[in-house]
Amino acid sequence: MTSTAVADSRRQRPRKRSLVWIRRILLGFIVFLVAIAGAGLIYQAVAERIDQRNFPPPGQLVDVGVDVQSLVKDREAVVERVRHGLIQPTVVSD
Repeated sequence: MTSTAVADSRRQRPRKRSLVWIRRILLGFIVFLVAIAGAGLIYQAVAERIDQRNFPPPGQLVDVGVDVQSLVKDREAVVERVRHGLIQPTVVSD
């Protein structure tokens, strides 16, 4: 190896090391962001379950005599009826 080849390889080593550290830092930052997002998802799911248990919706479910599957099939018709005031959504309370 000539002296210029040795000098060139020594110049590239610090550059390669800095690129390796930059990649490690970026990877660590991405892992950190994913971990924070995952923790937020878990927290939100647990808090939602606790709220559903502690604060049930008011009123009482009432059978309106309509099959749910027919509502799903005729969804557009039901939406139009609600828009035009033909069906009034209400909550029955005690």
